[in-house]
Amino acid sequence: MALACKRSGRNLDSVKLIAVSKTKPIELIQKAFSLHQMDFGENYAQELLEKAKALPKAHWHFIGPLQSNKAKVIALHSQMLHTLDRLSLAKKLNSHLEALNKTLDCLIQVNINKEPQKAGVAIHDLFEFYQECKAYSQLSIRGLMCIPDSSLSEKDLRGSFQKMKEALAMLNAKASPKTPLTELSMGMSADFEIAIEEGATLIRVGSLIFGDRPSPGFRN
Repeated sequence: MALACKRSGRNLDSVKLIAVSKTKPIELIQKAFSLHQMDFGENYAQELLEKAKALPKAHWHFIGPLQSNKAKVIALHSQMLHTLDRLSLAKKLNSHLEALNKTLDCLIQVNINKEPQKAGVAIHDLFEFYQECKAYSQLSIRGLMCIPDSSLSEKDLRGSFQKMKEALAMLNAKASPKTPLTELSMGMSADFEIAIEEGATLIRVGSLIFGDRPSPGFRN
């Protein structure tokens, strides 16, 4: 991270590491937490629930597809949702958050490479979706998230990350939010250095921290 920031003339403090802890036992997460890693990413609502109860002082990011019937768990236990991709989910989350009298930081997931099998809002629908999300007062939209096509060349991968940065700038210019959108969640174990060089503020790294071997875990 430090080297990637140095290469791109950025301060290391401008990038936050999210340790992707999905399927990993709480003991490993507690060890990382004891070494001052505060932010963890989970893909499954039930798994996040159990881990957040075991380690409530950590900051929990939900980074996977979210079913509307699991929205209450995220409203209760997550500090940030990275995968807001439809208005029905926004409505359900907002209802739970109103009942809890709290707000939730959210990122809009963008389907940056137009992959039919992936969730996310298309670039050409992004402004309209953002405007519609503003109706839900308990959701604090902070920026954008993407999961690029893993088969892309480095050149095309950089192009995808650059499109995300341009999309964020477009939203800020066109929508003029009261609080500027600043967050770009992009980059994982294989490409986080490239993502940082292209403007990522949040990187989601799992296997380089916890290893490749999956451990038994909860599921949605």
